[in-house]
Amino acid sequence: MAISILGDTLTDAWLADMEHLRDNGGEQLNLVTTVADPDPDRVNARVVAELDDWLLRKGKQRVGTVANTIFPAAYLRGSANRQQLYDRYLTCLPRLRKQKGNGNGTYFGRLIEYPASADVKRGETMNQIEGIIQKLQTQLRGRGPKRFAYQAQVFVPVRDDTSVMGFPCLSFVSFQLDQGRLCLTAVYRNQYYFQRALGNFVGLAHLQHFVAGEAKLGLGSLTVHACHAELDALSDWEAGQLIGACKGIAQAAVTA
Repeated sequence: MAISILGDTLTDAWLADMEHLRDNGGEQLNLVTTVADPDPDRVNARVVAELDDWLLRKGKQRVGTVANTIFPAAYLRGSANRQQLYDRYLTCLPRLRKQKGNGNGTYFGRLIEYPASADVKRGETMNQIEGIIQKLQTQLRGRGPKRFAYQAQVFVPVRDDTSVMGFPCLSFVSFQLDQGRLCLTAVYRNQYYFQRALGNFVGLAHLQHFVAGEAKLGLGSLTVHACHAELDALSDWEAGQLIGACKGIAQAAVTA
């Protein structure tokens, strides 16, 4: 049975997910999380800092490092246009692949350099994100866009079939339109909620914000469907301590 959780912001939704997983044995099949307002600027920076402290103590990547594998926000800030963003990222991708955890590539790399042929050895690729943006722009100028016809794959059959536990955990993303706002749904075959989920949420929100901005659309909701969700790398006591600290920070922000 699917479990649905709704949060106002990215940090609110992640914290609600963590509480649910802690209270239900540390894992859940089909955990569906919807963030009503996925504006990256509304992320609670103090919650991120608290989580980063825990992640570093456990030898895991920071929230921002995880987020950058889905959308490299710093590259966008230093680019004159989106083509320059793509070019700069692909130039740096071989170096990024040498970093710990990126041996099989990054999610943004897959989204903008996805195999264009069933024969992946041919080396032909396509930029799925640019294709979605151009389709939206064309349809918005014409008879109007569809509400649901914009998706991009991450998983590559044959290439990824043998990677049962590794990259990619994100299978695909799908954009939808809701009264002039761009929504995003992401499907994960598995998601680790301590070491990856908040970073994934932030990265997806930046990707959604980028596509919406290029298509001149408002920002709609973000939905993340984890086919298997896991509260990883923490004991029950540690999970309680982390959740309690983050809840305290979040509540203080509300009453401030």
